[in-house]
Amino acid sequence: MKKYITLAAVVAMMASCSDNTMKNDIQEDVVEIGFSSSFVDNTTKADITLDWMKTAGEGKFGVYSDKTAPTAFTVFTNEKVNYTTDWVHSTVRYWDKGASALYNFYAYSPYMASNVACNSGKFTFSGLSVFKAIKADQIDDICVADPKLEWTYAKTHDGNLTGTSAADGHVTFDFKHILSKVIFKFKTPDLATGTTITITKVELGVPSATSASWTQTANSAVAGTTTFGGYSASETDTYATTQFSGSQALTTTATALTGGDEYIVVPTNADQDTHAISIKVTYNITYGTGDGAVTETGCIATGEIKTSENKDMDFIQNYLYTINVTVGPATIEFDVNSVQGWTNAADANNGSVNLQ
Repeated sequence: MKKYITLAAVVAMMASCSDNTMKNDIQEDVVEIGFSSSFVDNTTKADITLDWMKTAGEGKFGVYSDKTAPTAFTVFTNEKVNYTTDWVHSTVRYWDKGASALYNFYAYSPYMASNVACNSGKFTFSGLSVFKAIKADQIDDICVADPKLEWTYAKTHDGNLTGTSAADGHVTFDFKHILSKVIFKFKTPDLATGTTITITKVELGVPSATSASWTQTANSAVAGTTTFGGYSASETDTYATTQFSGSQALTTTATALTGGDEYIVVPTNADQDTHAISIKVTYNITYGTGDGAVTETGCIATGEIKTSENKDMDFIQNYLYTINVTVGPATIEFDVNSVQGWTNAADANNGSVNLQ
């Protein structure tokens, strides 16, 4: 007996096969643009690190991208990239696989919803604190990635190229710090036996400008300049920012203060229109031990941060500086400058005795 397949059934079978083939073609031929971070340069605690990047959370970095050939197209504008078990972002874009298709990618970290701009591939960050204490539960560091200029799809899966990823279609970024970092350590000189200095407060004298901005000088390198809002090189320092408040005894070994030892600083050049950052230390001096001890409180010492050559400090981006502060009160000593000579009395004031 002959079997007949109705026209409706044939159409349904063709549609089914055609649909499956189309889905397979899409999966093979279209590759989404993805991101990853491979390296963060010169890192220490509370900074942006690769480990921090790969800890689940939002806003690990932001991406700007444009396509320049064969037609111009804005690919991403401050795209927020998060990390779960992989890098994820919300805006979907696909690669133009053509050999003539060229892309530029610019990335920074951590992601910011405001106070960031990317103009012609150059980043500007505004609203920066001039000098800010690092806290373990927040990221005040800022990194910018080496840009990927005239990037192509082929470069994302070519293992012979530096900075590529094994993941097909992924753009891999290498980040560098754009700010400076300072670690303060405190010590005393040799003091008399039984004498102890205890720091109770550390304040920093910084420009009175409420904020600063950093602008990238070229889109081909991670370098930039700092601008202070309302800053004048002739102004006096204001000690408005308390960096440490507590009680910590010092020794002759330079030691960081608990909870107040690391700071993020905007890069500055002391030879330009800035001046040295000052430090003000409030401390107590205890003489003796036990029941006979006496303490003088509220002593103050101030000074400017200088280099070993007694020059104003430059704070260069991506540099970590360790500054040893010696709190050494001058010993009270005694000396004799002069003893005034006798002055002869006037004749009218002189007397006589007549013993005749």
